[in-house]
Amino acid sequence: MRLVKQVTAAAKRAGKPVSMCGDMAGDPRFTWVLLGLGLRSLSMAPRQIPIVSPSYATRMAFAEKLTEEILRLRTETKWRSWSTA
Repeated sequence: MRLVKQVTAAAKRAGKPVSMCGDMAGDPRFTWVLLGLGLRSLSMAPRQIPIVSPSYATRMAFAEKLTEEILRLRTETKWRSWSTA
């Protein structure tokens, strides 16, 4: 997560877009986190779009606050327990 945050921050400074493709991009548990990290382009299987798309209509401030909380988690075990809750 921290690496994704660093990449999105560097891309923003350079004026370049960043996209994510793969399982995480299509997982509704992570949509808010990815939005909070600064990603605005997520590529996923067509069947995931109706599940994930409602998250795009959310408030960005909430997504960013949620992501800050997640980035404070120090261990993979804490991250895993958060993501499965």
